[in-house]
Amino acid sequence: MGAQNFTDIRFWQGKVVTQGSFGRWLSQAGQFYDPDRMSQIIKDDLGQFPNIKIIYGYDLESLTSENNTIKEINIRNIQRNQEGHIAWGEQKQRIKGKIFIDASMDGRLTRMSGNSVTVGRADWPDEYLPKEEQNSPLARQQAATLMFKVTGVKTPSKNTHFEGWEFVRDNKGSWGIAGGTDIFTSDREVIDFNNEFGPQGFALKP
Repeated sequence: MGAQNFTDIRFWQGKVVTQGSFGRWLSQAGQFYDPDRMSQIIKDDLGQFPNIKIIYGYDLESLTSENNTIKEINIRNIQRNQEGHIAWGEQKQRIKGKIFIDASMDGRLTRMSGNSVTVGRADWPDEYLPKEEQNSPLARQQAATLMFKVTGVKTPSKNTHFEGWEFVRDNKGSWGIAGGTDIFTSDREVIDFNNEFGPQGFALKP
């Protein structure tokens, strides 16, 4: 889950549009959830299929290809070292197959196999891009979000609004907080930061 604890969903005619596996996990965990609990839900769900083998804590190290076709991949376990950085371990596995699907966040399998890739909206026609991204390198980079873990937040006894923030409790009993629009549109430091660094692709958002 990567410590993600909030599902960004959209409603259409009062209903959640996305269903399937996602809808099932959403109904079990709620929109705001404990990442460990959500990870366990998904793990249990996938674990019921005997034809699926799940290997946890490994990443792609190298691959073997022939005539632009991947023949096998070599994966190696990863772990945090004493400094907290992700580092290679000593355990390795070799996996052969006919079809390999790259569902990673960084596209490593695709890049290592020599395939051409684009990031962000580089292949969108200019007329579909926001004006500030047309004929600009901004569209060539996928948006990335830096998340912060915040502690010591006092939750109210019921759903409420407080100084531009909305405290919401879902049907699973979990609290969620949304807001920040007032500061985003009126705080001088935020506005100055976005005016200066926005053209470079950096922005503070609510």
